[in-house]
Amino acid sequence: MSDEVLVWQNAGIQGRYANCFRIGFNAFEIMIDFAQAGTNHQVAEVHTRIVLNPAYSRELLQLLASSIAGYEQAHGPIAKAEQG
Repeated sequence: MSDEVLVWQNAGIQGRYANCFRIGFNAFEIMIDFAQAGTNHQVAEVHTRIVLNPAYSRELLQLLASSIAGYEQAHGPIAKAEQG
């Protein structure tokens, strides 16, 4: 859905930092887990799971790709994350 038809209400929302991600799927949905790992990267504390149907997962992929392209246009290339 576009921002032209939606009113976004962000009251009470909390931002969470994530540096680890896990994606799973079944025949009906795609699940994305967001987690934060410490400096040793041996334990990742999952704090959020988002469940989407496949069509909305594709929309998310396209929106994320577009946002990254816009970020890089404004701020330069994003360096690849280091794997611990």
